[in-house]
Amino acid sequence: MRVLLDEHIDSAILSGIIRRLPGMEVLRVQDVGLLGASDVEIFEWALVHECVLVTRDARTMVPLAKETLSKGAPVPALIVVPRSVGIGPAIAEICELLSRSTLDQLMLHIHFLPISRYL
Repeated sequence: MRVLLDEHIDSAILSGIIRRLPGMEVLRVQDVGLLGASDVEIFEWALVHECVLVTRDARTMVPLAKETLSKGAPVPALIVVPRSVGIGPAIAEICELLSRSTLDQLMLHIHFLPISRYL
């Protein structure tokens, strides 16, 4: 599974995911030439490259995903990390979700952290 971190995801989250899930391929938008790209470009890149997209940008990414889903089009797996969720809890929950799921299970869904709030 591949993970793409949006540009507003803290580097400590990157390090935490790599440390906890050493086999996981974790990319940042800047690693793939998307620094400063539009949300649509990042969204489409994640879909084409079969990445789980992790973002803090609920304001634009969630409506984009919902609009795309309403048209019956595919969307990348999307994990939304609100700014109210600290780095430690974000790492723990992202890793838990990634380690217990396949890409197919994550696709076509918007996953909001903290997951425990929605159980």
